[in-house]
Amino acid sequence: MKKRLGLILLALSIGTAAASTAFAASKYATVMQIDSVHCSVEEGNPEKSKPAKLEITAAGKVNSTGWSEGQLSPYIYITPPADGIWDLTFMARKPKGVVIWVTTPIAAREKIDMPNWVKGVRVHSSTNSKQTTCPSPQNVTSPNNVEEWRHK
Repeated sequence: MKKRLGLILLALSIGTAAASTAFAASKYATVMQIDSVHCSVEEGNPEKSKPAKLEITAAGKVNSTGWSEGQLSPYIYITPPADGIWDLTFMARKPKGVVIWVTTPIAAREKIDMPNWVKGVRVHSSTNSKQTTCPSPQNVTSPNNVEEWRHK
């Protein structure tokens, strides 16, 4: 009886955790359209183990008022892409409550450590994507692979 009760409680807790994760993920969605993407590089300092920073700015449109917290979510690669272009998805927090159905601008800016293989970025929306090249920093000291990048 105790074993059965323990299994039921375990199943309930796993179901609750999965539901809360799904709920959190559903607060954000891909934006409708990308209008522009810009990329700049802040030089690193190898002597201080300070990696170069990649600043990516994107502007786009959503289908209603109420969208907020625009962010760029980078793809995670097992092997860096051959073209050196880092893909990102332009996401935003979906509106709550009543909205006006009118095309509305939204922007996002991310500043992240620059992997040494990056030559440019491509930002995706639900209807299109835009790509730009990034200037080459003199001192890219960022990690080569995803595992090193994630642990910084």
